[in-house]
Amino acid sequence: MQARTAPPPAGPGRGRAGIALCLAAITCLSMPDARAAIMAGQIHTRLVIRPGCTVTRDALFPDAPGRDLGSLDFGEVPPTWTRPLTAQLSGPDGGQGLRVACSRDIGGFAVAIDGGRRGDRTLAAGSGRVAYGLYRDAARLHPYRVDQPERFAVPPTGIAVDVPVYGMVAPAPVPQAPGRYTDMLLVTLDF
Repeated sequence: MQARTAPPPAGPGRGRAGIALCLAAITCLSMPDARAAIMAGQIHTRLVIRPGCTVTRDALFPDAPGRDLGSLDFGEVPPTWTRPLTAQLSGPDGGQGLRVACSRDIGGFAVAIDGGRRGDRTLAAGSGRVAYGLYRDAARLHPYRVDQPERFAVPPTGIAVDVPVYGMVAPAPVPQAPGRYTDMLLVTLDF
């Protein structure tokens, strides 16, 4: 006769183990992947603003040598003229002349203008020369002397400061040689 094995006992222990195993499987399947955990961190931000001054036309004048600060145009005249020829510095786009903006800790700055290509502030066309002067005021009473700094105060509000540059050519009773007379000046800003 064959021995019969008894069926596993039906009871509370057997059913509970199956439910527990099933719940464990569901829990494991529903847990988020450990590699997709949420993480927090920090980003350090920084800005350093140096004290100083700049020409306010930054878009036109990147921080590089050789900036075009504008022009003094004395116009077109016949070979002789009896009144002084005058001009005011205008920007490269025909707008305002030189403006300087400084940080509030800068009390002032100095502007020096050299003597031009020949060192004597003369316009030249070939061998022809015409002398001119530069001034801080429209009345032409306060000259910019060659390479001599002129001081400008910076207001505590930090607004940009206009740096006026006026030019004047003396009358020419003696005929001058025709031509396009030019010069190039170097302006130095010191703060």
